[in-house]
Amino acid sequence: MRPMGRLVDGITMILLMAMCGATVMGVLDRFVLGVGLAWTEEVSRFLLIWSSLLAAAIAVRERKHFVVDVVGTLWGGPRLAARLDAVIRLVCFLFLLGVVGYGLQLAIVFHPQRSPALGLPMSVVYAAVPVSGILMLGYLARDAGLARYRPGGTGD
Repeated sequence: MRPMGRLVDGITMILLMAMCGATVMGVLDRFVLGVGLAWTEEVSRFLLIWSSLLAAAIAVRERKHFVVDVVGTLWGGPRLAARLDAVIRLVCFLFLLGVVGYGLQLAIVFHPQRSPALGLPMSVVYAAVPVSGILMLGYLARDAGLARYRPGGTGD
């Protein structure tokens, strides 16, 4: 695995552990101590957003997202399957370009808004969308390059 992949994996694991810690702290604080810290819910929610979107990028990198390959495999053989895979990657790439663009717009528009408990700019939360989208675009572009130069053109 490349250094960038290790970095994304490490950040995602740290965010998941921090989310679990904040959630446990919130539950213990509310039901054991009876105080109810407001920031634990907000931290957990923001960490869930970031870790979910980074995990989606990891799934794209590992090619673990759902794939419908029955059409090419059963009816057309490996050649059709490779062509359909290329079309699906292209559609995903174009879709992710839009996701990144709109995600950047959202992050910019909501930058002045602050989260209620932490006072963080909401752009910190919304930045997860373009960051994960850019990672996914990079992984799709890498896979397209690999598929082009591998025998059979499947990229696997």
